[in-house]
Amino acid sequence: MNQNRYIPPHRRRGLSSGGGRNERAHLDTRHFGKQEIVVTLKSKTKYQDLPGQQMEVKPLTPDILCQKFKLDFQQDKLRELMRWFRNIGRDDAKAVLEFPPCLDKGQRKDIHLLANNFGLGTSSQGFGDQRYLCVYTVEAAALGVEKISLTQEEKRKSDEVWFLVKKFGGRLVSKYSHNEISEMILADNLHPDLQDLFDKNQDILADEFADKCKIRSKKE
Repeated sequence: MNQNRYIPPHRRRGLSSGGGRNERAHLDTRHFGKQEIVVTLKSKTKYQDLPGQQMEVKPLTPDILCQKFKLDFQQDKLRELMRWFRNIGRDDAKAVLEFPPCLDKGQRKDIHLLANNFGLGTSSQGFGDQRYLCVYTVEAAALGVEKISLTQEEKRKSDEVWFLVKKFGGRLVSKYSHNEISEMILADNLHPDLQDLFDKNQDILADEFADKCKIRSKKE
């Protein structure tokens, strides 16, 4: 039964609060303004009450429709969208919202915070300038559909590359996220700049790993 399903603790806040209140202080108001974006809804149902101006509707598969609509990139409009999407997700659990790749890393982060506060799941897809954000229903989030599954070796490489990006990356820090690096490694498609950074700093990684081993040994 749905009442007994496991929902990770970080997903639970938005379910009882109605969403949209706890994350307000964490949003960067500089990311919001008069920008108009095109949002894509993939769902089993055609909705007449989209929270934006409808542009087109077309079948994606025999069971899935693709609806595109315009939306102002403003906090109140995005909160309204998340609330609406959470409501339709009760009967349309496989529905997905896709935000365009024109959004920068900071804007994607704010959408993630808003979605998470409504109990929704998120993940970013694609790499570099083509990276875009997906938002999933509460039901899909509870099942962990957006999670990246890495082997222990892949996870270690992801952590090491991210460590180097934060330490030496410069412009790479604002260009790539830890999740994007993980996805590249999962796809065996690490960007050449990141691979070069990784290859040239193996001695630093070896020292860092040795220091961590020493700390663990002392604790044990």
